[in-house]
Amino acid sequence: MRSLSAALILSFLSPPALAWDGPPPPRAGGAIGALVNAVRAGDAEAFTNLREAAGPIGVRIATWRILREGIAGDLSTYAFFDSHHGAWPGMDLLRRRAESRMAGEPAQAVLDWFATRPVQTEEGALALLAAQDATGRDPADTLRALWLDRDLTAAIEDDLLTRHGAVLRPLNERRLDAALWRGARDTAERMIPRVGTGPAALARARLALQARADGVDALIAAVPAAQADDPGLAYDRFRWRLNRGMTDEAAQLMHDTPADRLGQPDRWAGQRARLARRAMAAGQAQFAYDLAANHGLSDNGTDMADLEWLAGYVALRFLNRPADALAHFSRLRERSTSPITLSRAGYWEGRAHEAMGETDAARAAYAFGAQFQTAFYGQLAAEKLGLDLDPALISDPQYPDWHTLPFAQSDLLEAALLLHAAGDWYEARRFTLQLAEHLQTEDEFGALAQLWLDRGEPHLALKVAKEAVTHGFVLPHAYFPVTDLATQSLAVPADLALAIARRESEFDYRVTSHADARGLMQVLPATGAHTARRLGIAFDEARLTTDPTYNATLGAGYLQELSDLFGGTLSMVSAGYNAGPGRPRRWAQDNGDPRDAATDPVDWVEMIPFTETRNYVMRVTEAVVIYRARLAGRTGPIRLTDILRGRD
Repeated sequence: MRSLSAALILSFLSPPALAWDGPPPPRAGGAIGALVNAVRAGDAEAFTNLREAAGPIGVRIATWRILREGIAGDLSTYAFFDSHHGAWPGMDLLRRRAESRMAGEPAQAVLDWFATRPVQTEEGALALLAAQDATGRDPADTLRALWLDRDLTAAIEDDLLTRHGAVLRPLNERRLDAALWRGARDTAERMIPRVGTGPAALARARLALQARADGVDALIAAVPAAQADDPGLAYDRFRWRLNRGMTDEAAQLMHDTPADRLGQPDRWAGQRARLARRAMAAGQAQFAYDLAANHGLSDNGTDMADLEWLAGYVALRFLNRPADALAHFSRLRERSTSPITLSRAGYWEGRAHEAMGETDAARAAYAFGAQFQTAFYGQLAAEKLGLDLDPALISDPQYPDWHTLPFAQSDLLEAALLLHAAGDWYEARRFTLQLAEHLQTEDEFGALAQLWLDRGEPHLALKVAKEAVTHGFVLPHAYFPVTDLATQSLAVPADLALAIARRESEFDYRVTSHADARGLMQVLPATGAHTARRLGIAFDEARLTTDPTYNATLGAGYLQELSDLFGGTLSMVSAGYNAGPGRPRRWAQDNGDPRDAATDPVDWVEMIPFTETRNYVMRVTEAVVIYRARLAGRTGPIRLTDILRGRD
């Protein structure tokens, strides 16, 4: 058995070729795995013999796996692969593996690597520092980043302080603070003797709080006045109270902490939304508003969008302050880009203008929201204006043959096609999504989606269509694909079955969730067995992820049971499918029954306390509207409110 060298791997890495579109090379799928095993065993002869069976793209896929697993390869191998295939999926892991293999590499090779790549690990930072020392380069920037961002061993810390103390010691308090925010207890404990008495007392209090220890009051009292209002201390006190079940006290501390004293507002944000909704449900509207509005977030992420909207919603629906609400909804519109969020902003701007008697402004806001009719609130905005569903959403545009487009020459596509043909659906999806992220035109997105529809993979087509939406393109044929469910004899209408499958599995009949929900309609085994008994058919657990028709029969049977229970009220049926039938009944008792005229069904959806279920109901109902039109082959007035109430 000969040693397998990096040079041998490099010699087999041929450049990209025209995307393959025929049958895979004989035994290609198995050969890829065998190549990886040959490297793991150090068998160069087997690696060489398997090359032809795998084909050029198979060798590249095997090498990608070998390097990502860190099985073999020196820095030159990693650099070569990264320079030729840097757009492949999972390259961050591959680059981290490269950094872990830098010990003993020439200093110039390390410098060349980091000349075009950021440091990702402490091993990489230490290798870069050693290379800079060896070549007489200034290491100050590397030292600062290493000291502030990385957890190191005690020996490495001592060595760095001995050799570079003049640069590092002034950063000791910042290193301690960063370690405490990360929850890096060992690092923080080693830093305490290296700082003054005030920061040390603060650190002891924070560590005790993070450990959920008893007797924290004395440690907090020992923190000097100069550190008493430290944002990290406030956050750790907040978390300590939550962990002790002192939810009201935690909410009060959050309420009393100014936005400019949060330190890292994003760490508070998830609990902020939960506690604000809890206060809203408890009738504490002003308290809920203060919690939501005081978020302190400067980025434009999901947390900001959720909290700005929630502050506006509470102001409008519970505090009768439409002007304040409008300010939040307008800020949401200004700082968002997704159709879901933009339509939400437009609809609620319209509601705020209506509350102020500003009819023209309300219509303008609704018109803005109605541009995004693939989304729940875009449909509600269009309904407010009496608009028909956009006819474009029932069209099936024709796109160029994918062979004629530039991406046909991508080795990402070549890899995806080979992996799919070899039965490796998970990796085929990874390469497809990576390719989609690099597309630029509607024709490219549409053609790639059609490629996968033609291969019987609506799941991959939908994933491509979702990426297209982020670029401003709606592909109706792939974003709302009409699959075999439309012709299957089911216990519920096809539009509902399609909408549920789209949300549950994205039409991936092979998938199993972390909660053990399985297959096309994500049927739990216990639910499937119950439904099979009710329908008088045999239950076969294995078929849940191998037979989409069987899975759909059980999923639709359970949907029929929920529909009978809730009188066809889609908001309750979909909530029950996601969260269990008992919860919609409880929410109807707490927040009003959406079937009653006195209850605003939109409010009912927004008052669902579970983020997942709230979003689930919106995504299912918006899809039902579109599927109903696509299956009928015509559009008409949007009646989403009636659908939510069960009056359609």
